Amino acid sequence: MKKISLFLVASLLLQSLAWASPKDSLKNVLDEYRFALTVEWDQKDLRQLESIKESFQSGVKRIIQEEKLTTADLMDYLKENSHDLLS
Repeated sequence: MKKISLFLVASLLLQSLAWASPKDSLKNVLDEYRFALTVEWDQKDLRQLESIKESFQSGVKRIIQEEKLTTADLMDYLKENSHDLLS
C-alpha cells in the first residue's frame, strides 16, 4: 500500500510540474533571483553576486529555449506583475 501511495504522489507531482506554463516558470526564476539578492547575498561578495546573476540568466535562457517563452508571454507577465517587481 505504501508503494502505491508513493507512486500516486510522485505521479501527481510530476504531472503538476508538466502543466507549468512558461509564465509560471518565469515567476519561479524571478522569485529565486529576488530571494537570492535580498536574503542570501550580503551585498559585499561580488563573486556571489555574479553567481546569482549567472543563475538567473541561465534560468531565463532555459525557459526561452526549452519552454518556448515568447516575448508576448514576457510582456504579459510584466504587465500583470509590475507591482510585485517594483516592491
